[in-house]
Amino acid sequence: MQINLSANMRNTIAEEILKAQQDGGILDVEKTAERIRLKHIEDNVALEDIAAALMGAGSDLPMQIGTDIEDITETRQSSAA
Repeated sequence: MQINLSANMRNTIAEEILKAQQDGGILDVEKTAERIRLKHIEDNVALEDIAAALMGAGSDLPMQIGTDIEDITETRQSSAA
């Protein structure tokens, strides 16, 4: 099923891709997707759908897929602060 992301979430994804391109680093897909999910929690979009959108939008970037649970927990805690 195709998920329609809000314009705000799509903008955040584009910003994250641009930031990764400018940094010249590796895009950590799961950690970035979790930050976006928490920022747009009211959109109620699954982490996997955001990760898929990131991978599609940043297909020319080197990516890391698969993050330790400790990294995701740290992302959640820092976003809650």
